[in-house]
Amino acid sequence: MAGLADFLDAILGGIDLICFSLAIGTLYWGLLIIKPWHPEQSIDPRLAAISIRTLYKGAFALTAVQLITIVVKAWLIFEAIDQSPFPAYAKTIQFQAGIFRALFAFCLGVFAKQYLYKHIGNPKYWIMTTVLTLPVIICGSWLVHGAGRFDDKLFLMSFTVLHQLGAALWVGGIVQLLSI
Repeated sequence: MAGLADFLDAILGGIDLICFSLAIGTLYWGLLIIKPWHPEQSIDPRLAAISIRTLYKGAFALTAVQLITIVVKAWLIFEAIDQSPFPAYAKTIQFQAGIFRALFAFCLGVFAKQYLYKHIGNPKYWIMTTVLTLPVIICGSWLVHGAGRFDDKLFLMSFTVLHQLGAALWVGGIVQLLSI
């Protein structure tokens, strides 16, 4: 069973990055391509709607995957020690950052669906949505390998997050180009 749980953990890590790319990468792609802050530029509502739908679906999927990942990691710990990992597991940075990342991703999805989608041409809502991505990104920085290091932790976490953001922009942009 431990092998299955470990396999699921690895698969969920990849799905997590895809969902992150759909939410975060799509938003930043929308900011760069749709440019809602240019009032003289006519916003293509179809393109913006596709972008925002991908954003909130990615955020909701990220929420689900993050919560499933927490359960799988608890299962891995249970398989290793043959007893419940709680409440010790709930006190770890990985558990807390995962819960907060799921919560912030859910809030991002709700905001994008309820407000940004209804106010596509209003730059204020794009800025507010962008601000809502920051806690998702910051919480994710505590879930990378660099967070477990003793030396140069902040440096390694920062560069891993920058790498993830670059990949998210690329994947989010590719998804948007394929959906046009």
